[in-house]
Amino acid sequence: MTSGDIPGNVLRFIEKHIEAVPHLEALLLLWGHSAQSWTQEEVSRRIYVDIDAASRILDHLQRQRLISRSEAVVAEFCYVREENFDVIAELADAYRRRVVQIATYIHSHGSSSVREFARAFDLKKDR
Repeated sequence: MTSGDIPGNVLRFIEKHIEAVPHLEALLLLWGHSAQSWTQEEVSRRIYVDIDAASRILDHLQRQRLISRSEAVVAEFCYVREENFDVIAELADAYRRRVVQIATYIHSHGSSSVREFARAFDLKKDR
């Protein structure tokens, strides 16, 4: 299967909002449990990253307006962005069925800052 098997709107959503697989997994965790608020520590344990990484991921998703800080407890995050619900539902379904293809697509379409950083280490053949 290729990225052509994944709906175009899902691919565009990934390109626009998702920097790495842990970002996707954090988003899907909060989306899938939208009635619950999550601390950085809880997200860290569930997606297998350290707390600092979880903090950066949650901050990124909040800047992308995909999640919000809980109104009850500032140190908690929750999914509340209804306008993206349908595409995230499609994304969750595609990720369940095509985890390798989605992960490969995310890795091959890293954020522009990641691509720029990687280019700094490209080794060119001497001519």
